[in-house]
Formats: sequence, structure tokens, C-alpha cells
Amino acid sequence: MKILAEHVKNLRYQYKVFLAMLVVSAVPLFLCAIVFYSDSERFVYTNIELSKEAQLRQINQELDSRIELYEHVIDYMLSIEDLQNVLAFDGRNLYEVYRACRDTVDPLLQTNMYYHPMIQSITIYLKNSDIEHGETIAPFYQLEKETWYQECFDGKEPEETWHVSVDDCLVYYVRPVTRYMEMKAVLVTSFDYDTFFERLDGVVTVPGESVSLLENSGRILYSSDKKRIGEKYGQPEKESQDAAIVSEIEYTGWTLISNLPKYAISDALLDTLKSSSLILILCLAYAVVMSALLAKLLVKRIGQLTKAVSQIGANEDKGRTVLEQYNGAMDEIGALVENIHRMVLRLDELKIAVYNEKIARRDLEMKALQAQINPHFLYNSLSIINWKALDAGADEVSSITLRLAEFYRTTLNRGSSIITVEGELRNIRAYLDIQLIMHDYCFKVAWDLDEQIMNWQMPKLVLQPLVENALEHGLDLKEEGDKLLSLYAGKEGDAMVLIVRDNGVGMTQEKADALVQYNSKGYGIKNVVERITLLYGKNYVFRVTSREGIGTEIYIKIPEERSVGLCAMTEK
Repeated sequence: MKILAEHVKNLRYQYKVFLAMLVVSAVPLFLCAIVFYSDSERFVYTNIELSKEAQLRQINQELDSRIELYEHVIDYMLSIEDLQNVLAFDGRNLYEVYRACRDTVDPLLQTNMYYHPMIQSITIYLKNSDIEHGETIAPFYQLEKETWYQECFDGKEPEETWHVSVDDCLVYYVRPVTRYMEMKAVLVTSFDYDTFFERLDGVVTVPGESVSLLENSGRILYSSDKKRIGEKYGQPEKESQDAAIVSEIEYTGWTLISNLPKYAISDALLDTLKSSSLILILCLAYAVVMSALLAKLLVKRIGQLTKAVSQIGANEDKGRTVLEQYNGAMDEIGALVENIHRMVLRLDELKIAVYNEKIARRDLEMKALQAQINPHFLYNSLSIINWKALDAGADEVSSITLRLAEFYRTTLNRGSSIITVEGELRNIRAYLDIQLIMHDYCFKVAWDLDEQIMNWQMPKLVLQPLVENALEHGLDLKEEGDKLLSLYAGKEGDAMVLIVRDNGVGMTQEKADALVQYNSKGYGIKNVVERITLLYGKNYVFRVTSREGIGTEIYIKIPEERSVGLCAMTEK
């Protein structure tokens, strides 16, 4: 999240305005779309549910009517006295039984089967007789052998019920016949399964919908998925996401269930939302285009102002011209342009003033330094000390005096701030000779010089502060091992390279990097950097590298052409 916030923070202002306007316009559209989708989903869902409930209710009523009709047909048949007499027959006179079946039972059953083609068979199972007549009269024990009978009654006395035999693909209506409170027979009517439930084949109207008809035990009597018929009904795998619509059949106690999957409702909703989605997309496209145009229009002047300020920062006059010639509206941006123009003019004035002040201060500092030392008085005094030392036999004092005279002669350099490389190295040799005597020759000096650059020009007193720091803060603090100070002067391309290196105590690289920017106590490096910067601008390299316990190296790179220019300027 922080990375995203940082990325947005660093975006161009035009893009920020574009995003802000797009959010302001797009968010309400999305909220309206969400609310509309939610209401539409609820509306479509409710309509599908109501439609499906009505459809199931109608099928339920049709099944109820069909079952009621056939129950009335059976009731009518059983109410006929001749049939009742046959059912009560004790079986002593077989001829009378045959004649009753031929004249009464067969015509009655065939007539009903003729008028109701759905009926496959009607069989009367006599409880107390072994009489058997075709498919219409049979003894009771034959009924008990039927598999569906065992599943339905499980050894109990048969009762009025509707039963579906999946194995036989038949629907049975079982009706016990009693007379004088005693069961005399059982009338079983069978119906064709496919014809009986043909109305259910048209229930599935939604893709993915499943319809099941269950009996009281939960066994599936009918299913739109034919493979599940006869199985125990279980909840669908995604029941929590489906809508189950239940309708019960009154006469049988069967339950009709329709499972509507959510994705089917969503598909129906998507069809409904196609036109609305097109309008939403057009509105979003309009919001994007208008946000982009308005953002570009609003930020155009800010972009011009930014470009002008950048050109001013790059010292291009074109940016100042844009600010001077601005003739736009004087709103907040116009006022900002005017104020920036004034600020630029004021900064130019201040820059010139600061530059002149800095040059004057450097000149005064150099003159004040030189004024503190009277060259003739200093040379005469050192000459007298030298002769007195020779007269007294103090050769070491004489040597120090001569080196000191040479050092100050090079340092003063007739008031010039530019010196040859040879002169700077002669100066640093005199300084090191004095330091070797003062340090009792406890360190060594290694020279690596390129004769080709001896006549090149450079600022004077560049190496002396660096060598002094190397001795004081590097070698003097080293307690063990040889002490070595190395000086290098050579070429690198068209530039002069000066290196001062010691194997003293060293320091951390963080502290070494800080020396270039801060005037740490005991280090005169910043003064050298400021003078080089004043003379060469950005066309130089000044680098300090150091490691604790290893030593420190100071690397200076000065371009040749600038040094020659400085020499010519000084000679004039």
C-alpha cells in the first residue's frame, strides 16, 4: 500500500487531476451500477422463484387432480354391488365365480381401462380364496411375493397408498377392500410410469435446474436427472448457493422439489443487464475522455510554468522569456507566474551580489594573509638565522632555516594564487623536510611524479593542508609498523591528477565522505575544496577514500585547459 501511495504521490500533476476527476465521476456510476445490479438480481430472482412456484403449483394441482380422479374411479367400481359380491365370495361354487368374473368383473375393469388408457392393469387379490382368473382375480399370496409390496408394507397389513416401483417402471395404487370391518381383498391398479409423470418432463425451464419428486421416506420417485431415480435424496453440493422450491402433493404426501442454481439466475440477470451495461460503459468512456481533456486543459499552464522554471534552472534564457511574455488570465496560476518572475529577477540580483561579495572576500583574505608577512623582512631574518647557525656549527638548524625560507618564498609567490606544479611540489618538499626533522625521521616519503605536467598551472597551497592532515590525523596516531606518506602527480587523459596517500590509522568511509562537506575539527580539507570549486566550477574531482587501520587516500583531478586559462588570466 505504501508503494502505491508513493507511486501516486510522484505522478505528474495532470495525471493526479485526471485520476481525481475520474474517481469523482466513476465512483457514483459504480455505486449506481452496484445498487442497480443488486435490485435487478433480487427482482429477477423473485420473478424466477414466483414463476417456478406457480409452475410447480400447477403441476401439483394436475397430479392431485389425476390421483383424485383415479381414486374416484376405484371408489365407483368398489361401490358396485356385483363386484362386492365377488369380493365376498367364499369360493365354494367355482362356476358362480367364473360367471361373476365373466359377466361382472371383466367388463367393469375393461371398461375403466378403456376410458382411462393410462391404467396398465387392475387386479383384485382375494384374501380368503385361491381363485385365479386371468389378470383380474388372483390369490393374496401372489401379491405378497411382489418386491414392491415388501418394500411398501414390510409384512404389515396393506393400507391405501400410492407407490412407485422404479424396477417395474409402474405406479401402483393399492386399495384394501373391507366388508363388515374385515379386509376381504386388495385392489391394485398399475399405471404407466412415463405417462403418469409426463407432465414433469416439461418442468425444467432454467439451465442447470433439477426437479425431483420424493416420497415420504425421501426416496426419489422422479428426477430430471434420470440416473438419480430410486436413490435417497440428498442436498446438492452447492445447496447454500441454490434456491430450493418445494411443493407437496396432498393426496399422496409426495414432495416436488425444484433446485435453481445461482449461476442460472445470474445468467438470466446478465441477459437482462446487457443494455444497462452498454449504457454504463458509454458513461464510463465519457467520464474518462472528459476527465482527460479537462485535466489537460487545467494543467496546461502549470506545465508551461514548470518548463519555464526548469529552463531557468538550466540557465536558458527561453524560460525567462516565457515568464516575461506571459499574457494569460490573472487567476491563481497567473499570480503564481508573476510572483515567480519577480523571484527570478530578485535571485539574479542576489546571485550577482553574492558572487561579487565572495570574490571580494577571497581577495581580501589573501591580501590580509600576505600583509601579515613582510617578505623582505622575513627573508632577511631567515638569512641572518642561517648564517648564525652556520657560524655556530648548527647545520640542522641551518637546513631547517633554508627549507622554511624556500617554503614561504613559494607560498607567497609574489602575491599570485596560481603556481606551477613544480613550484607546488618544491613547496611541499620543503615542508616535508621540516616535518621529517620535527618528527625525527619516523616516517618515509614516496614520490611518483610525471615530468610532463611540471609546467602545468594549479592553485597554490593545495597539497600542504592535505599533507598536514595526513601527518597529524593519520601517521602521528599510528603506534605500530612503518609509516609511509605517498605523493603522486601525473596525467589522466587531458587532466592533472594529484594523490596524497598515507598508511595511518584511517577512518570510516562515512566520516571520509563528510570531510568534503563539513569542516571537521583538525581537517583543512574543506578550504581546499572551496578554492578548487571557485576556480574550476564543477569540472573537477575531489574524492576521499579511507579504511580504518589501512589508511586514507585523497584524489584530485583538475582539467588541463582550465589551468592554462587561469595562468594566462593571472599573467595579464
